[in-house]
Amino acid sequence: MSRSHVAAVQLNGKLYAVGGQTGIDPDYFPKADVQVYDPATDTWSTAASMPQPLSHIHSSTFVMGGRIIVIGGDTDQGGGPPQTAELAYDPGTNTWTKLTNLPSGRIGAVAGQVNGVIYVLTGRDFETKTLITDTLMGVPVG
Repeated sequence: MSRSHVAAVQLNGKLYAVGGQTGIDPDYFPKADVQVYDPATDTWSTAASMPQPLSHIHSSTFVMGGRIIVIGGDTDQGGGPPQTAELAYDPGTNTWTKLTNLPSGRIGAVAGQVNGVIYVLTGRDFETKTLITDTLMGVPVG
């Protein structure tokens, strides 16, 4: 399925395409889909979908501790509140776990981990139409 604002990460020798959207502003539709590309066999497969559709997560999805971490995002075509979700995908069990929520929602944030600490920078609050300039940091729970 073609989509934009999709997240892509490499884990265990495979490439994961996570979430994203179809369509363009203002008529777009966030997705929960996860596809996995295995270069060793040159095949695509489907993994468990995220618990909720998320778009604008392309810079806030990363690998930590053998799991794919997804932070924030958009679920409502830019008209709803930015998401506070922190999700973790375990490829060994093909399951998603909800982690501790962010204190405030962010769309299009930049996130990553350094030495086991997650850092969430910038983003946008679509409700107030403002850019977020603070930095959040913490250790995932869940």
